[in-house]
Amino acid sequence: MKINFYKKILNLISEDKPDDLTSIFPKENFQQILEIDKYPNLSTLVNDNIYAYRLFFCTDINHTQKVIDVINKNFNSNIELNDAKDIVISSSQEAVTFNFYNDFSAEVLRLVTNSEKTIKEIWNLNISPPAPWVSFPEIDPDGLGSMQGNLSFWWDWMWLPFWNSMNKDQKDKYLIENSAPASWVEYFDFYDAHINAKKT
Repeated sequence: MKINFYKKILNLISEDKPDDLTSIFPKENFQQILEIDKYPNLSTLVNDNIYAYRLFFCTDINHTQKVIDVINKNFNSNIELNDAKDIVISSSQEAVTFNFYNDFSAEVLRLVTNSEKTIKEIWNLNISPPAPWVSFPEIDPDGLGSMQGNLSFWWDWMWLPFWNSMNKDQKDKYLIENSAPASWVEYFDFYDAHINAKKT
């Protein structure tokens, strides 16, 4: 199971199959997007000669369906949720690749596109990952030290990009609206004051 998990990470993050994607996302169709402090975060693939952005994030099934709805509207397609695995759609100037899998009590989505409109409409969905006390109900934040394995992967790729996209008022509101346990509220206060502050 651990081997399959790491294969999944390597396939979905480290390898975007440049030979395939360079032809789908040529330089002449690239649209530069300057707003990069939103969630889901963007990462450019330009250094691999893939002129597109990757969005890699975690959310609930309802938002997964809404992402598919955005793709269907902008690419004039009719993808069904049950068939949305390794989808590639291209038009004359824009393209999108999309897949998702179940993990962390939610859905993990990977989307690559050069469509600014699609990215901005996904941002407008106000997507958020499940809270840590939902994805990892067995974790006691009082005992969190060096994160490893599945927890570390989720924290770095799914949670922190979302958490760091919010200001303090938004974070406080999120914790209240999602009934954060007191131990997690205390942990995030400590994290932002002593750990996150050193990174900025």
